[in-house]
Parts: sequence; C-alpha cells; structure tokens
Amino acid sequence: EHCLELSERAEPHLIQESLGRLGAWHERMESELDNVRIALDRFEVEGDGDRACRMVGALAWFWEQRGQFAEGRRRVETALAAEDNPTAARASALSGAAFLAALMGDVETATPRAEEALKLHRELDDPWRIADAIHALGYAKAEGGDMLGARELFEECVQLFHEAGDEDYAMWCTRSLGWTYHDTGELDRAREIHEQNLRRARELGNPGIEATTLAVLGTILVDEGRPEDSFPLLEAAYRLHLDLGESLEVATDLSRFAAALAAIGRTEQAVELSSLSDALRDELGARVPWVERIAETTLASVREQLDPSAFEQAWDRGSRLTPDEAVAEALTASRGTAP
Repeated sequence: EHCLELSERAEPHLIQESLGRLGAWHERMESELDNVRIALDRFEVEGDGDRACRMVGALAWFWEQRGQFAEGRRRVETALAAEDNPTAARASALSGAAFLAALMGDVETATPRAEEALKLHRELDDPWRIADAIHALGYAKAEGGDMLGARELFEECVQLFHEAGDEDYAMWCTRSLGWTYHDTGELDRAREIHEQNLRRARELGNPGIEATTLAVLGTILVDEGRPEDSFPLLEAAYRLHLDLGESLEVATDLSRFAAALAAIGRTEQAVELSSLSDALRDELGARVPWVERIAETTLASVREQLDPSAFEQAWDRGSRLTPDEAVAEALTASRGTAP
C-alpha cells in the first residue's frame, strides 16, 4: 500500500520532470525501485489486478526515462491480464501499455491499447487523460506510417493540453506534430513548428523540450542539404541533454551527429559516432524505432563509401570513445573539409 500510494503521488511529478528536467521524484523512485518491484510481484501473485494496474499506470513515464521499456511492458501487460473491468485503473494501465509499446515500435499492440484507453477515459470524462491517450494513439499511428492520421490526433491533443493548462505536455505534442511534417518531407512547415516550439520552451524555461527541439532542427538542416550548419544546434542539444542526465537523448544526439558527418563526407568519424551511440543504446536496453532508423540510414550510406576493413576499424575506435570525446571529434571534423 505504501509503494502504491507513493507511485500514484509521484506520477504527475515524474511526467513533469520527464518533459522538462529530471529531478527529485525520479531520484526517489529510483531509490525505491526494488520495493516497487516486490510490491508488483505481490500484486501479481495475489491476482490483485486493480492495484497492479494503478501502480504500473503511474510508473509508465518512469520506465520510459530509465530506458526499461521491456520491463515496463511486461509489468503492465501482466497487470492488464488480471484486471478486465472498465475501471480508471485499467484505463491508466492501458495508456501506459500503449505508450511503451509505441516506443518500441509494436504498433499492433499500441494501437488497440490506446484506442481502449481513449474510450475508457472518455467514459470517465478525464480531460487530461483523454489528451494523453490521444497522443499515445497518434504516436502509434506515426510509427505505423500513418503520418496524416497521426497529425490530426497530435493537433487535437495539443489543443486539449492547452485547455487543461499543461503547457509542457502541449509543447511535447507540438514536437510530435512537427515530426509528421518532417517525415512527409514538408521541411519548411516542420522547421516553422519547431522554431515556434523552441521559443515557447525558452519562454517557459523548459530545458528538456528546448534540447530535443534543437536536435530536431539540426536534423532538418541535414535533410535540407545544409549539414555544415547543423553542428552548432546539435552541440547545444547535446550539452543540454548531458546536463539534464538524459542518457538516451545523449545517445540519440550522437546518431544525429553521425548523420551530419556522413553528409559532409566524414565517413570514418560518422562510423565512430554511430558505434558509440549503438553501444550506449545497447547498454540502456532502449531501442526506439525512429532512432534506429536514423542509425541504419547513416550506416547504409557510409558502408557504400568505406571498405569493410576501414569500417570495422572505425567501429572499434568509436566504441572506446567517451561521448565528450566523440562530440569533440565531430566538431573538429565539421570545421575541416571532406577528404
């Protein structure tokens, strides 16, 4: 009961910190993690689906920040199997299940989970949770390739979060909205959305969204054929993510740097940063599909330009770098000329 109460009390703080800057509540839940696991084990053994669903729903964002997608999904699916009544507890767990499944690219699970969550939250008339479920459903559609369908949902949840007074989550959904334009090649509109979001994040003092938005704007420059201009934005994003303790975002930034390096002809350095990013993502156990797509595209490009021996040597060198060393190398390469 203590762990359940703590988890539910922590949930709004965990979400707020995840959208801005990790802090005391993530640290506290990290220190309680073994107790949380034991509590969930007990709920599972006793078949107490209601309390299990309440707890896993409250902790979805915590698992996301830790990169523990697989553990989070196992826990939430076990809880849902024990609670099939249309309760607020099940609705919360369904939202968590949709969120974590979508992050792992499991659209077949994420979509029906999000749809059921949305139906229940609407019946329960919880505006914030309705918006949260709409975002999860939009993310699932985006990962499934339906960017136009996702766009409509993201536009809706942006408005709903504004109405609910949650400007941080509204900015996060705006970032998702920009993703749909970026993915469909509408780069001018994508850049416009992200630049507006960047100004808003700075006005409201949200370094997490500021950092991710800088990173996306850097990637847009690469896609526009201006990779040499992307490095200052990518460096600023990296520095912020490092300061915020966002390990997965740091690894993602290295992949973005690698793509920019490949675009200016610095193939060996691109392989080195790809290698380090891959090692860090493997260490975290976090394989987010859109991050993997960035990495795969870069590696496909550089493999065409390097012989296998040079590729393997660069890959080995990269795995032994620190993130700061890798970024310093990228910035030095960006100031030179392509070989």
